[in-house]
Amino acid sequence: MSREGDFKETMHGRLYPSLGVLGQVGVLFLTFLACLAFTCAAVKAIGAASVAAQTLVAAPFFLIFFLGYALWLARARLIALQHIGVGVLAALFSSRRRQEGRTGQAYGLPGPEKLEEVAVKVQIAASSFRVITWPVAILWAFLGFAVQASMPASVAAAGILIACLLWGHILTMLGRRGYLPIMGEE
Repeated sequence: MSREGDFKETMHGRLYPSLGVLGQVGVLFLTFLACLAFTCAAVKAIGAASVAAQTLVAAPFFLIFFLGYALWLARARLIALQHIGVGVLAALFSSRRRQEGRTGQAYGLPGPEKLEEVAVKVQIAASSFRVITWPVAILWAFLGFAVQASMPASVAAAGILIACLLWGHILTMLGRRGYLPIMGEE
């Protein structure tokens, strides 16, 4: 699965190729399983604790996964609208006045360079996972002090913080490298 060096250097940054729909859905499924594994490991690590404490420790990994993905999709839609949407709308509204011989780019439709720029920006926007990770990790680290477990509260808080940051970094890298799907990606 390593594709190190398998990218296209553009004037907007590195563009990593997508795995394809089936590969991305497979990685998305494996990522969700990894989320469950992080959760189980965190719950086991705190040892004997109440159900409320176990639920508290399990929640941040799912929050980072789902909120990060939602923010990434929203940012991707905004990027696409900023760069492509205006040209498409202009082309639609000028469809009655089309002249013979005009190309799609004459109507403001995006060319290959613009699509490449959008793809790079959408991949870079996968940093949304990291953006969500920091507040969630800090909040849950503070909540980790309240966990009544068999380990000291400071160790539980530090463990939660480190695990959340690691999970956010993994998700960011998977999104940036084209392993996670963006809805409507062609």
